[in-house]
Amino acid sequence: MTHSVQNLDTCEDDFLPRDSMELMPACDHTEIMYHGTSREAAKSIQREGFRPSSDGPLGRGVYLSRDLQKARRYPLEPPESQRVVIKVKVNVGRVIAINRQGHPMQKTWHDLGYDTAWVPPNCGMFPSSLEEHCVWDPKRITVMDLIYTKSPKGLSGLMPACDPTYTMYHGTSRAAAGTIQREGFRQSRDGPLGRGVYLSRDFKKASRYPLGVSESQRVIVEVKVRVGKVKKIDYQDHPLRKKWHDKGYDTAWVPPNCGHKGVPSGREEDCVWDPTRITIMNLIYPKEDDFLPRDGMDELSDHTEILYYATSRAAAGTIQREGFRQSSGGPLGRGVYLSRDLQKARRYPLEPPESQRVVIKVKVNVGRVIEINRQGHPMQKTWHDSGYDTAWVPPTCGMVPSGMEDHCVWDPTRITFVEILYPKYVPQPFSLAKLWR
Repeated sequence: MTHSVQNLDTCEDDFLPRDSMELMPACDHTEIMYHGTSREAAKSIQREGFRPSSDGPLGRGVYLSRDLQKARRYPLEPPESQRVVIKVKVNVGRVIAINRQGHPMQKTWHDLGYDTAWVPPNCGMFPSSLEEHCVWDPKRITVMDLIYTKSPKGLSGLMPACDPTYTMYHGTSRAAAGTIQREGFRQSRDGPLGRGVYLSRDFKKASRYPLGVSESQRVIVEVKVRVGKVKKIDYQDHPLRKKWHDKGYDTAWVPPNCGHKGVPSGREEDCVWDPTRITIMNLIYPKEDDFLPRDGMDELSDHTEILYYATSRAAAGTIQREGFRQSSGGPLGRGVYLSRDLQKARRYPLEPPESQRVVIKVKVNVGRVIEINRQGHPMQKTWHDSGYDTAWVPPTCGMVPSGMEDHCVWDPTRITFVEILYPKYVPQPFSLAKLWR
């Protein structure tokens, strides 16, 4: 069975300002939260609902968090490949903040009429310093979805520890994936790290491969890997670059952004010598929005993309009624500036407070596309004069301070409005008067 793996950095459902986690949930408010558990326990929860734990730092209840990164760390014992995060809606009811160890109502809050206890981040209650909720009545919780975990954000920048099991990804063609399922992986004859099976914990890297195959014919093989003894190969002329296995290592690892010429993407790479260390988990087929920009202008052209445009609530209404208009200028000249990166879009516009910003989701027929990958490109602001419809700035090329990708579409009629994404949680100031009213 194939599960869709949500991109935890760009999923629309995670359009929640991280700063709002520092604010107490409003009473009688519905919140999106997450609960980390094992795959087996998740099935039971889907069938029977949540059950309160018998005890914990806040006493009995169901422990949840608005912080997805925290939820994905749990439970601690099973390997990552056996964990799952349950996404839920919670009517929090009456909420109390428990902001220190030894709080007089740390475990008795429900006896005093509260429905949810909330531990704010960075208050010293938990070693992780991340926020936590304890909900007394499981009936306040509605299961929405299961999120099957990928490698945690930033994990690909950490060297794999020796002997544990990791979730990794291998990009291949649909035809080759069938062979791999039937016969298992085989060593490549050569590569930047020599013989072995090339994998990555970086899902986005795997999604780019194989390069000679159209995106619709690609598939990602999700695997578990028992890495064994690991050797870091962090520069091109490393003496063990292709001899690591001769020295007793089972896996070679290239860290991200280390300048290794054999990995021009700058993303992490793993080479596993023995294919029997690899267990196939799932095949992940491409869906709309699952992949990064294609390599090369020809593959980008004449394609419909989902993009995002950030603006104020007031301006969004005008755009809905009248459509987009070209900006008078910008780093790519005139046009409408958009991005496939939702996280980039939600940073803008800079002036209004976050509660007054929205993101407009659109479909764009990009037409003929040119890549503008450096300041001073000869067609940086004249690309439309040469017959291009869209200019594309790839990520991490130095053109955009954020390091994220950008698009400039010349003709606003190529853009079709889809919907407006509002922030899930509008920050509300904490008031003791309101709390005790």
